[in-house]
Amino acid sequence: MEENMDAVLTFADEIAPVVSLVNMTQSTFPNPHVERPSLHQLWGVFASIAINFGSSVITLPHKDPDNYAYGYCVVVAFGTFDFTKSAHLIIEVGDENLIFELPPGIPIFFPSALLIHWNSRIVGPHEYRGSVVFWTSGKLFRWVDLGGRLVKSLTEEEKQQRRKRTADVAQHAMSLYPRRPL
Repeated sequence: MEENMDAVLTFADEIAPVVSLVNMTQSTFPNPHVERPSLHQLWGVFASIAINFGSSVITLPHKDPDNYAYGYCVVVAFGTFDFTKSAHLIIEVGDENLIFELPPGIPIFFPSALLIHWNSRIVGPHEYRGSVVFWTSGKLFRWVDLGGRLVKSLTEEEKQQRRKRTADVAQHAMSLYPRRPL
């Protein structure tokens, strides 16, 4: 990893404008970097980044169960494609599929651990699409919350306290999302 650090730091500098956009989540959702300053903070409030590239990046319907369930992931598409006809982001909400036309470079925030999502195919013969995805694993939040310990190292009493706290945090986090009848 050390041999790639210069490239990673250069890339982090180049995408700084996108990182500043995603930092808006810091005011609403917890930030593991605040609790554990020793964690490297390359991607703003997010601990992870995936760069999906190729001739036409496509995903099948899925959830991201490892992501922090009450936080957001951010997807930013890039490439050359007609976003009105190709590479739509589709998010299943109840019985509806919400279809988003995302121009290259425009971020979309959504709770990818909770919602089934995918993207449609490229239709033009000379189009290509990739994406940059920011997220943080729920396991990182748990580790920070436990003071850098693993669940398996807790006593039974600590595990019971943890379950109660988790239920309280989950209830509060869900109250942060807007609700509308389906």
